[in-house]
Amino acid sequence: MPEVGEQSLDFSPAHQPEGAVEQKKQSEIPAWRSNAKTSVALRRNLSTPESLVRRLSSTEVEDREKITIGAATAAEKVNEDNHFYDQQGIAVVCDGVGSSENGGVASEVATDLLAKQLQKIDTDTNRENAEKSIADALQDTDMFIQWEQAMTGQDMASTASVMKVITEGEKTYAVIGNVGDSPVYRMRNGKLKELTNYNQDLPAREHRQALGKDLPLRPHVFSVRFKQGDLLLLTSNGVRKNDPEMKGMRKILDKIREPQKIAESLVTRLNGKSRDARTVIVVARPPK
Repeated sequence: MPEVGEQSLDFSPAHQPEGAVEQKKQSEIPAWRSNAKTSVALRRNLSTPESLVRRLSSTEVEDREKITIGAATAAEKVNEDNHFYDQQGIAVVCDGVGSSENGGVASEVATDLLAKQLQKIDTDTNRENAEKSIADALQDTDMFIQWEQAMTGQDMASTASVMKVITEGEKTYAVIGNVGDSPVYRMRNGKLKELTNYNQDLPAREHRQALGKDLPLRPHVFSVRFKQGDLLLLTSNGVRKNDPEMKGMRKILDKIREPQKIAESLVTRLNGKSRDARTVIVVARPPK
């Protein structure tokens, strides 16, 4: 694995030739409510090389509408971030809560469950249905992790930011769901804006939200137009901690346009103020 200074970086290609990895059929995730065996079976499957979902890491993919995606992650110490993305325009970033004993486990379980459920959402659905599906996915994942804690006695929690790209009529939208302090940004016409409401409309208590915490969950779910030339960035909170005013991010986005290079530059250059792990997924629609 490449290293820069003391950082642990993940820039490894995720794609392999077709047939190189046997893909499991997309089976239904057993309902978390069913019985105690559900948790054991799911965790056993997650721990095998053939996971419930295909984990992609740090490479570029292109979907049917020519959406380009790149991702990277870096950490000086423990990395409790997990991420997923695929050709359907799905992106998931989960950041294990450091105050919990098993934040990395929680973020891995959350990433796999959320990715699996987002894959079920039709890319041609409407925004209302997609938003409801994402809100339900976040709620179900929260309950599953709470149930895991009750079954195992282990403390675990994770934040989450997720996105699904859909087409409604002739327009393309990004449907976004957020729990906790993992921010989502948009770069449009040279202007960078945070789309999540951290330090804006939500009370401070909302920023302590996390999947698996014993608090009423209030996911922030919304849709935005995804126009040609737009960049959408899903990040873990380590990015914000190292660049709270987005100055470093703006400089990088002004100079680099390729999603993979953007992701790698952000996780390597935005460091120093915090030793938290940094994960970035960049989703781009090429300009006309």
